[in-house]
Amino acid sequence: MLNQKTKSRAVLISFLLVLVLCLTMIPSTVNAGNNHDGNDSEKKGSITVEKKDEECEKGPVCKHRGDHEYEELEGAVFRLQYWDDREDEWKDVKRNSKFVEKTTDDDGEATFSYLELNKKYRIIEIKAPDGYDIGSIKIDDCGIFKPTNNDKHEDLDATNKKLQYGEAVVFKKDKDSKKLLEGAVFKLQTLIDREWKDVLDSQRGKVTSTTDEYGKAVFTKLLLNKEYRIIEIRAPKGYDPNYIKIDNKGKFKLDKHNKKVTLYAYNKKAVGDIELKKIDGDEGEILEEVVFVLYKKGLPVENSERETDYEGEVEWEGLPYGEYTIVEKTALEDYDGVLSLYDEDKNLIPDNKVTIDSRNKDLELLGKNFKHKGKATLTKLDSETDKAISGAGFFLLKGTNFVPGSERITDKDGQVIWENLAPGTYKVVESKAAYGYMADTLEIYINNLISEKKEFIIDDGTTPSNIYMVGKNDPMKGSVELLKYNLHSDVKNPISGASFYLENEAGTTYSAISNSKGVAIWDGLAWGTYTIHEDKAAPGYDKDSFSLEGDTIIIDAFNGVYESIKLVGENERLPGTLEILMLDAGTLDPLSGAIFSLQYDPDGDGVFEVYKDSEGKTITATTGADGLATFAGLAWGKYHVIEDTAAEGYDKGTLEFKNKTNEFAINAEVIDEKLIALNKKTEVMDEEAFPENEDGNVLGDEYKQKVLGEESKTDDLMNIALMIYLILTALAITGGIFAQRRSSSK
Repeated sequence: MLNQKTKSRAVLISFLLVLVLCLTMIPSTVNAGNNHDGNDSEKKGSITVEKKDEECEKGPVCKHRGDHEYEELEGAVFRLQYWDDREDEWKDVKRNSKFVEKTTDDDGEATFSYLELNKKYRIIEIKAPDGYDIGSIKIDDCGIFKPTNNDKHEDLDATNKKLQYGEAVVFKKDKDSKKLLEGAVFKLQTLIDREWKDVLDSQRGKVTSTTDEYGKAVFTKLLLNKEYRIIEIRAPKGYDPNYIKIDNKGKFKLDKHNKKVTLYAYNKKAVGDIELKKIDGDEGEILEEVVFVLYKKGLPVENSERETDYEGEVEWEGLPYGEYTIVEKTALEDYDGVLSLYDEDKNLIPDNKVTIDSRNKDLELLGKNFKHKGKATLTKLDSETDKAISGAGFFLLKGTNFVPGSERITDKDGQVIWENLAPGTYKVVESKAAYGYMADTLEIYINNLISEKKEFIIDDGTTPSNIYMVGKNDPMKGSVELLKYNLHSDVKNPISGASFYLENEAGTTYSAISNSKGVAIWDGLAWGTYTIHEDKAAPGYDKDSFSLEGDTIIIDAFNGVYESIKLVGENERLPGTLEILMLDAGTLDPLSGAIFSLQYDPDGDGVFEVYKDSEGKTITATTGADGLATFAGLAWGKYHVIEDTAAEGYDKGTLEFKNKTNEFAINAEVIDEKLIALNKKTEVMDEEAFPENEDGNVLGDEYKQKVLGEESKTDDLMNIALMIYLILTALAITGGIFAQRRSSSK
């Protein structure tokens, strides 16, 4: 124990010695990035930089230094660097991964402390005080110093010059009249890295200026020796924003000799011209003496009334930008006065409205008038429901010639309109049937009378003709075929006699029954969505088991029109039952306790086998007190009835069926079968002869009692002997074990 304690003390003493040794080896120097206090500051150097204005006027805030006046400047930011001898370059000093930077206080001073001795440092200005030029920085000894044991502190003076500003003035004038313009907006840009960028104000917004009532816009506080550009971003009201000319493209540069620049910018009025030529819409003849007037914002433009000359032309010049409506004030005799206006590309101009802007200054228009003509309106209806049909295409023939521009498509109201029809006979041709309708079924009615040739006439009177027609088309029809099979069978046999019905979205139903081929057919179905239902199953089949892949049917242009929609439906067969009534052949009393089984022909080839359940067990049925035995869930096919055990006291060899054999079948016609079975009693012999009967087929009661009694006594003796044997054996085994244990203990 003493040795162990001694060892522990030795280890502890050794540990303490190592700890003391480590403490004595802690370095006494600290990196520049650490904080210091006490005597450590005596081993480090420091530098104070004083920031001053180089050109300060005399005053109470200034200090005099030699022949110059200086003002202490607050807010200048300096950064500390050191000289890296290995890489031969200046590097930033960092402490805690941050640059060492100081900002001058209200005395203009910034001090850097805890600098390593004999190490070269440099101070650089990274931000000048507000209103001072950082590029004008001057600092003693270029900001370089090296603290030593003899000179641990250094004072440096740094000076900046105030920024000098200039201004730019822009005058906005009308290009033609030289009138000064109010409301032009300019913005200022400067050249940065050879790219013009917007000058931003203190709120980070673009620096802009708007011309006043004297056409003057001013930009102030512009830095000298910096390149600027002024661009127009909004023209004065009524002037073309795409026409702008400015002296020297708005570029300028200020310096100490030229602190102000004046530029002139010019715009042209935003005006355009309209030239209109008027002709006959059919013949192309020039139409003279047609009077037009211009409207703007719903009001007539002053002095805009014009009359077509001998060339059918009118012209409006110097129109300010905007939208105009050209109105025909007076029409020529025999003309309808309805102006149709077309642009240079012969496109019809809606509502005769045109727009003059910087892209469309000079418009050349063509106006057409038509002589008094007729109008025809056709309304397209469903022949069955009289519902308006949209999307049907029509055109007109005049004689055998196609009428140019007569193509029309019926609108949501089922209408197409032809106007300005010259006198003559026209035929309506359906070029495209509406979706879901047949084009070759078109019928045209005029005044409720059918037009066999689908023709109408515009008469040649001076009064316009108005023709109203009704066109009717038959909707396309669809068909559906349903093929009905039995379910869960190796052989898919068609099922006839099943009743089905289709139901549309309106609730209308259409019935059909599957034929001998198992097919139910629906013809003449209107387009739409239908659901199919089984109304009544075929005999022998379960209605509730009806299955159909997709019971929703859609009839449209792609489904069911040119070819029937074919569906396949399946039903499960109803399982069959057999009920056997067992009776006494003489008295017809019901017999209980008779046991029956079945033989089944699964393949219909005449080979019968025992009818078993899914686990391979023979299926049996026993008659109850009412004499009935029932087999349920029987598959379709042929069966034989077998009596395995007759009722007590009856001979199964006497089994017979009333009016039938023991063979029956389960199928669509017979699902539930009933049979009546008859048995006769077993004949009983004289009891006195019973003991002498060597075969022992029938035993009398006394004989049975005697034999059974003797056998019972023999059995009892045997049981007693066996019990005694077992007890003795158990005692012997127990004694042996006890003796062995005593021997072992001795």
